[in-house]
Amino acid sequence: MQGDYLFPASRTKVRGNPTTIFNGWGKPKALLDAAIAEAGAAIPHWPPHDLRRTFATNLAALQAPVHVTEKLLNHVSGTVSGVAAIYNRHSYMDEMRDAVTKWDERLTALLST
Repeated sequence: MQGDYLFPASRTKVRGNPTTIFNGWGKPKALLDAAIAEAGAAIPHWPPHDLRRTFATNLAALQAPVHVTEKLLNHVSGTVSGVAAIYNRHSYMDEMRDAVTKWDERLTALLST
């Protein structure tokens, strides 16, 4: 990884600033749709939110705890809320890293078949 961001704007082929984060799906989604069509794949219309749903569903199948999935999705009012959220200041970084590693392994297996 280069720089401080996992998804810097410079990797999108749309914007070229590595000091800012990826944001806004409009142009990148159009590029992705064009690449899918060029590859000859027939994928019906899909909103970017489907990626979040797929990610969350698959993390559940990989037995990632719900509160870890919600942290990864940046849900602030999820399973850890109210008083528990006030007192529980654990970052869950190791747990999130483990969940993302499992997801990466799952994607790699799917793409290699």
